[in-house]
Amino acid sequence: MQNRQVNDDSRPGLDTDGTARRRAPNTMTDAEYAQATSPRGQLARARGLAAPYIPGGEDPDPEETARKEHRFVVLLIGMVAIIVIGGFVVTIIGIIFSLNL
Repeated sequence: MQNRQVNDDSRPGLDTDGTARRRAPNTMTDAEYAQATSPRGQLARARGLAAPYIPGGEDPDPEETARKEHRFVVLLIGMVAIIVIGGFVVTIIGIIFSLNL
């Protein structure tokens, strides 16, 4: 069995002589830096995301929003019921008129 010499380049962050490599200067713009250091950006990085997008947003009053959405849900169910019942009514009226001819 041969002894292999370990190449220092295989170890990230070190030069061939074992000293630490110098990092490239910060190339982010001020806007990118502000976005990266915002609370949303920090939370996203903590969750392993590349961008500061976290589903859900920041709703200041979720209870009021739920009440508003409840009204729309009831309206949607009502509209669906009217369409379905309307189809039955039109069909029954069509049958009645076709029998009288």
